[in-house]
Parts: sequence; structure tokens; C-alpha cells
Amino acid sequence: MSSAKVSATPAKSGFFASKPRSAAHQRLYARAVVPSVIDDDIDTLVNYPETPEARRSYISKKTNRPVTDFQYRVYDACRQVPKGYYTTYKAMADFLQSGPRAVGNALAKNPFCPLP
Repeated sequence: MSSAKVSATPAKSGFFASKPRSAAHQRLYARAVVPSVIDDDIDTLVNYPETPEARRSYISKKTNRPVTDFQYRVYDACRQVPKGYYTTYKAMADFLQSGPRAVGNALAKNPFCPLP
């Protein structure tokens, strides 16, 4: 699993624009829906279940379903990335012998954000 040190000042990207540039982008921008609920709660920490019994009994508040074994494998791999470093879905997928889309889906449903 490769990772690199994160820069203290993020680089500005010219790829992202504040306004749509083409007619197609303008149509998509006009139809974009603002989410009704934005999960900005970064102060509430949910204890990460360590034991197999606690993992089986934990129900995610985001999905109201149990967290799967694969999701726990992704979260465990995510915990191995040192603070101040980053990785990619592809690198995590290679480490887990899985696909990057599956890793992204698991992280999107992570009930333990901003940790593990």
C-alpha cells in the first residue's frame, strides 16, 4: 500500500470551476439537487467495534443495517494509513484484493467518520 505525505497547502486545480463551462454542463448544473441533509457532524465520535461480537451486533446509523465483513476489512485497512498521509481507492483495493468501486462504496457508508 503506497501513500505519500500530504502538502500543508492544497494545490488549486484549474479543472474545477465555480460555474459550468459548456451548454451540457449548464444543463446538468441547472438540474443538480442540493441534498436535504448534509452530514457535517464531525464532533460525534462512534466507538469502533474491536471484538467480533461487537462487530456482528453493530447497526449502522447511516443505513440501519449491520456493517458487513468487507466494510470492516476496508475500515481496518483505512486505519493503517498514518495520520497526515493519503491513499487511493485503487491502492486500498489492491491491498484488499478487491475493486476500487467496492472500496469507495464501503467508505461512503462509513458510520465511524471521521475515524477510523
